[in-house]
Amino acid sequence: MWDTESLMGKIYAREASMRVKEKVEANRREQEQREREQQSLELEKHAPKPRKHKPVDANREAAVYGAEQHKINLERVAKRQKELLEVQRKFYEELSKEDAEAEERRLIEKEKNKQDLRRKAKEHKSWCEAKADHQLAAQRARKVQRDRPELIRRSSSVNTKGKKELKKCVNADHMPDTKKALQRIKKYRQEEKEKIQQNEQNKLELCRSRSEHRKELVKNHMRERAKSRPSNYGSCDRFVMLCMEERVKEMKKMIDSIMHSS
Repeated sequence: MWDTESLMGKIYAREASMRVKEKVEANRREQEQREREQQSLELEKHAPKPRKHKPVDANREAAVYGAEQHKINLERVAKRQKELLEVQRKFYEELSKEDAEAEERRLIEKEKNKQDLRRKAKEHKSWCEAKADHQLAAQRARKVQRDRPELIRRSSSVNTKGKKELKKCVNADHMPDTKKALQRIKKYRQEEKEKIQQNEQNKLELCRSRSEHRKELVKNHMRERAKSRPSNYGSCDRFVMLCMEERVKEMKKMIDSIMHSS
């Protein structure tokens, strides 16, 4: 699809080509007029003077003149067609250039989308690795707690020796990319926390918007009922002495319409 700037550029180029064609056509008419005048002068100047005793063949002279004019007209038509073809060629060259630029932009956008997909796949892979590392670390910690309960620190004092032995049993020093795994675990937990907060906020906003919408519908309905009441509503026995069943029916209809619309 062409954008607005390229479309306006094509329109301006088309208008310019039309102006050029009009100018070329005007010049061609002037040139034809001058050539006809020059030819008429030359014919009058160099035309043989017929003798009085010989008749003049007007049909032959008209045929010769018509053939010459036909030849001149054919040359002018060929010249005009050549000029139009040149203008058309330039226009299509510009058009093909713009199409090539658009195709190049499309390829760049496609490559960018591919890179984004690769980046997302890489992030998902790192997230899965972090989750697996987290599960493995939790499994090792549970195993140590089950097999060596004396290593677990149960008091507030820092048991350095026990911590070192626990770390050795968990084998955290020999795990490959432990620091990166812990960073991925931290990032994973932060993302999960942000997702939960965002979902809760969206739920609250949705409930708030629904309640406000219901309140607005009730207000509008009450306004419409107030407008539809007659001016002597307070003193009119027909509206004052409404039975309770009719009022209950009206309220039920109003609630059903509000719930149905929401």
